[in-house]
Amino acid sequence: MDSINNNINDIDINNLLYLVHTSSKRPEEIKDGELKVSDLDKYQFSGVYFSLITKNNYNKELLYPSEYCYLFPIDLLKFNNYHLNIKDFNGGLSEFNTYYPFNLKEGLEVLSKNKDYMNEIVFHNNIPMKYCSDFYLYSDNLPKKQLRNTNIDSNDFNYLPFYAFSNEDIYTGIPLEKKSTKEWFRKLALLANIDSYLPIEEIIIQLRMKMDFLNKYRYLQHLELFKESILKN
Repeated sequence: MDSINNNINDIDINNLLYLVHTSSKRPEEIKDGELKVSDLDKYQFSGVYFSLITKNNYNKELLYPSEYCYLFPIDLLKFNNYHLNIKDFNGGLSEFNTYYPFNLKEGLEVLSKNKDYMNEIVFHNNIPMKYCSDFYLYSDNLPKKQLRNTNIDSNDFNYLPFYAFSNEDIYTGIPLEKKSTKEWFRKLALLANIDSYLPIEEIIIQLRMKMDFLNKYRYLQHLELFKESILKN
């Protein structure tokens, strides 16, 4: 698992401020002291959704509307089980919009130049509320300061990510500027142990048939092979 880790110390974090999760629930209403992943279906990725606030997008980032904002430290980016979408995409993975812990530096460089101002960082497991730094009403001005927590429990790094998912063919929101290529879907096929020479439509069908199983048994994904295929480009 170590080789898919990202070391936040390799990234220039000076431009990063914090992560924001919006919710209709007050702190005492959050069950079991953690933010729960959403349900998995073919339209919506199963995860806990955050917006990454930076010096570039501060007071410009469009947050998902709700009653409260929970602020978390950027040290959550030390985790292995998330992906970054430059533009909101219902959490779905795509070739030109999605970045991972292993190429986060590249993703942050793209994000710094983006003017869409609605990114999403999607964690693939529940997030403990013990890491929450601040709590605000949604209408309040959020602080322009960096939030850190260098005491995150190393046991929370041990979750594997889930990447065997695509909703690009059925996404009904604002479309991405560039669609994923056939080569991209073949990488997903290799990740999910699907014949990569199948027609793309069949690869997507088989991905959907296997997504619940692979989300539960993530070690059966070919994560190293997927990482290598992404980094080769």
